[in-house]
Amino acid sequence: MAIAAAESGAGTSSAELAAYCSRWGDIMYKQERCDGAACCYAMALSIDPSNAGGHTGNGNIMAKLGRFDDALEEYTAALNADPCSAVALAGAGKALCELAKDGQSASDRLSRYKEAEETFDQAIEHDPEN
Repeated sequence: MAIAAAESGAGTSSAELAAYCSRWGDIMYKQERCDGAACCYAMALSIDPSNAGGHTGNGNIMAKLGRFDDALEEYTAALNADPCSAVALAGAGKALCELAKDGQSASDRLSRYKEAEETFDQAIEHDPEN
């Protein structure tokens, strides 16, 4: 029904259509269909470049591929759109932990781990049950 409404344009805003696309991406990602998920997230972001779900989904895919700099960039874009997104905050925290492992110096690693800890604290604050 939502797809039919989206196709006809009846009562569906671009933000709603982007949200549908990003949700389909989430479903595909959970099924380990990362190529399909990436297409859905790309469609969501082409419709609404500030769609937090699209950026979070892209971040999850980048993290899964080990591209933690790119993942952090996507999570940051998601948080710019939705600063309370516990999922994006948790993803950013995980990416920061992975990036800390590759830190050039002990102080670089410590700084990344502290930033990750603060990010995880924010995620817990926004969604303590998760």
